[in-house]
Amino acid sequence: MASEIGFFVEPICAGYCATKGAIIALTKARAIDHGKEGVRVNCICPGYIDTGLGQGYIEAQPDPTAAQVRGENSTPCGGLGNPRRRAAWQSFLTVMTLPS
Repeated sequence: MASEIGFFVEPICAGYCATKGAIIALTKARAIDHGKEGVRVNCICPGYIDTGLGQGYIEAQPDPTAAQVRGENSTPCGGLGNPRRRAAWQSFLTVMTLPS
């Protein structure tokens, strides 16, 4: 599980940004290493998800209201992601990529 924040950085999130960026790089490297063997390697990079971690980040911003709006506007659905819907989507992708 990576994150869109692996592609850019946000204030006060250095460790989180670094680990998510590392997951993206590891995914690419493993895909290159094993693609010829028929192994597919993917990671999911969701946007802002409505969790305690996300709320803590929003509340720590100088303007929490603006940070909330920025997070909501960054998603195609126009709102913070729902953890249950994200888990269902991940399960769907996992089943779709299992070998037959």
